[in-house]
Amino acid sequence: MHRDTASGLASALAAFTGWGLLPIYWKAVQTVSPFETICHRIIWSMVFVALIITVQKRWHETLSPLRSLKTFGVCCLTGCLIGCNWLLYIWAVTANHILETSLGYYMTPLMNVLLGFLFLRERLRPLQVLAVAIAAGGVLWSVLGYGELPWIGLTLAVSFGFYGLLRKTAAMASIPGLFVETAVLTPVAVIVLASFEFQGTAAFLHTAGASTCCCSARARPPRCPSWALPTAHAS
Repeated sequence: MHRDTASGLASALAAFTGWGLLPIYWKAVQTVSPFETICHRIIWSMVFVALIITVQKRWHETLSPLRSLKTFGVCCLTGCLIGCNWLLYIWAVTANHILETSLGYYMTPLMNVLLGFLFLRERLRPLQVLAVAIAAGGVLWSVLGYGELPWIGLTLAVSFGFYGLLRKTAAMASIPGLFVETAVLTPVAVIVLASFEFQGTAAFLHTAGASTCCCSARARPPRCPSWALPTAHAS
């Protein structure tokens, strides 16, 4: 097996394993508003990635592509897509729609194949076509068994699929790209967190003990900001 192929398979396996385990964490902090959770995820992701870039001495690689308005615009768009994807995923898990989120991540590889075929002119070999057909049949069977249109799963798959497609058009590696995406979203995240603090509904740092470190599963039931959708609460 080619080294790049093996590395890609290992990375994909690790990513999907991590995504599969994440609902355990999000359920543990389900009393915290998904809006507050996603804002902390954005800010701390930016800080963590900035540390990695500093250690690896990749700031020139990170900042130099931003001289291109096209590259910066793509990063802004992908940042919005991944932010919406994260928010919907966290809300769905805390609102007891874990099955639909699972369907979404089953659909995501198929969406990637479809977008690659339509926009990147990628073609599959016969055995790959067979594998995709089997996977699509399994997803279709799961959707039929679910009994209704899994709009959450479809939205997760479509948003993440287009995120991946657009990222391929940006002249940035994954880690520098993630830094720019989270940096673009950070000002909005700071404003949202400030609104929670102003309303007295913030969970982070308002409870003692280890639970505070994970945005506190024992925090008082949150209220959404007045501008937010009422459906953001966990059911």
